[in-house]
Amino acid sequence: GREEELIGEDDLTVLDHKDDFMEAFGLHMQKTLRKRRQFIFCANLQTAHPVTDASPLYHKLDFSGFLPHERAWLDRLFDEMGCVDAFRDINKQSNQYTWWPEQ
Repeated sequence: GREEELIGEDDLTVLDHKDDFMEAFGLHMQKTLRKRRQFIFCANLQTAHPVTDASPLYHKLDFSGFLPHERAWLDRLFDEMGCVDAFRDINKQSNQYTWWPEQ
């Protein structure tokens, strides 16, 4: 399919594992939030959220980490679940990239 053409068949297996993780982690986050527990989580999710997370060189390229469904997952994490990207909350400077494709 189109996704295989964009990221390669070998990378598709990795993307499947990443998608499975994001789904399981999202369910865990919802469960934790329902319990009204306070927590901090730190992670390298290998995904850009806003376009400001990546150099403009990568904005039109289809890489795992910048795919629409991955970025939509982060929308849910930050917008619906109320998580905060501490780096973006504190750092308002331009050209402060937090994501690069792994090649």
